[in-house]
Amino acid sequence: MRKVLVYLYPEALPYNHPEPMEISVELPAGYSSPILFRIDSRENNIAEEWKRLGSHPYPGRSEITYLKSRNDLSSAPESEVTISTTPEGKTAARFLLECPGAALLEF
Repeated sequence: MRKVLVYLYPEALPYNHPEPMEISVELPAGYSSPILFRIDSRENNIAEEWKRLGSHPYPGRSEITYLKSRNDLSSAPESEVTISTTPEGKTAARFLLECPGAALLEF
């Protein structure tokens, strides 16, 4: 299995690109079904979960239990990755990524 890590990070902070950007990763011949893992404001982001809970400096036991349950890296639905052919005739996986954000694509 091969893996590619992609990140979008703004050069000037604070900055948030208003819309997710389309990312294209060229796939080698004989690739297997891509699996996408994203870390952004909505997915796999325990810091954002903590902020939604009120950013308490000392979370209670129930909050800690909840945060632990949300601290697993989960994959995006298969429908979030589109396989297409580039103008050069290569096969590519395409998906959306927020800025700032990071994605791991396994194939």
